[in-house]
Amino acid sequence: MLKAKRLAKKWRFKPPVPSMIMGNVNSLPNKIDELAALTKNLKTFRECSLLCLTETWLTASIPDANVELPDFSTVRADRDTKACGKRKGGGLALYVNKRWCNPGHVNIKISTCCRDIELLAVSLRPYYLPREFSHAIVVVVYIPPRADAEAACDVIHSAVAKLQTQHPEALVLISGDFNHATLDNTLAAFHQKWSPEAEQALKDCFETTDWEALQGSHNGNMEEMVDCTTDYINFCMDTVVPVRSVRCFANNKPWITSDIKGLLNQKKKAFKDGDTQELKQIQKELRVQLREAKEQYRKKIEQRMQNNNMRVVWEGMKTITGCSSKRGAPIEGDVGRANQLNQFFNRFDHPNPFTPLITAAPTLLLPQAVTSKKEDTSPPPPLTPSMTITAAQVCGELRRLRPSKAAGPDGVSPRL
Repeated sequence: MLKAKRLAKKWRFKPPVPSMIMGNVNSLPNKIDELAALTKNLKTFRECSLLCLTETWLTASIPDANVELPDFSTVRADRDTKACGKRKGGGLALYVNKRWCNPGHVNIKISTCCRDIELLAVSLRPYYLPREFSHAIVVVVYIPPRADAEAACDVIHSAVAKLQTQHPEALVLISGDFNHATLDNTLAAFHQKWSPEAEQALKDCFETTDWEALQGSHNGNMEEMVDCTTDYINFCMDTVVPVRSVRCFANNKPWITSDIKGLLNQKKKAFKDGDTQELKQIQKELRVQLREAKEQYRKKIEQRMQNNNMRVVWEGMKTITGCSSKRGAPIEGDVGRANQLNQFFNRFDHPNPFTPLITAAPTLLLPQAVTSKKEDTSPPPPLTPSMTITAAQVCGELRRLRPSKAAGPDGVSPRL
């Protein structure tokens, strides 16, 4: 146990896959002090490999020295106001931990800024990386809320396809703020999934929970009920959803079969044992099988190209371009609910603003010399009309959540 702890402490800056923290900062200069405090005091931020930030709101007039973090290299991609047609907002930044990657091995591969998307692709060669990967490429993306999702996905697909073509053995990571866009159809291999067994286990856990007993001990305190429910939901997720262990092997070519894999293992064993005669025999047989496997793979590719099956071709085109994505139906308007919301949010613009309903007024004790004997005869201000929220409205809002989106301020995943 002590040896394992020593190794974990020694290799904490050499993870097999870099750890990332993503955030939408909405003006980085105003939050750089807070971010510096987090990287200094919190282990999660201090030892993470990458910090991916969107909406930095940085301009050319803000020097790098104003947004630097100790022990981190800074890579900026400020918004191009001419290209996107907007003066304010936007901007990307990537902070690379110097203890994980040397600043000299950080290079910008692609930097794109247009009306629909901002994209930054950075190549990294850290001190340690599994031999399955030549280097790492991090793609930071920001899609504005009013952008064309299909056009943004096309830009991401083109950039990622170009990077994969140039660097087929690189580890490609995509992170950022996608808003209403989704990459399920554009990049089918770049999405996270939960197993159906874990989802069913979570459903069973929530269905068997006695929610009244869980919330009844707070005497109607809404804040305590919300905190208790949120903590319980996250506890169920941590308990039920298993941690997935992934074993990484060397990247094999598409024509490598199980028979060839067996010969490669025999070749390694013969080389380790020093059996020269056996090694020559296996190498000869391996060359023959590799030649046959490559020929079979070539015929397989040619057969796919020669089959004039338009249905398969069109499905492939839809997957590449993302044109098969379904758009949600428009929400029908409710005039009564709209007026109710307008009255609630515009109450401060009224000459006599509404005040919230107070169930019990606190007692305020003042010194005798300060109290006034004059009674206040002014009429009490009108009370705010109560707003009714039904279970159907809550269910409707929950159904509008995208399961692939990140968790909000409450820390509960939309999938939950």
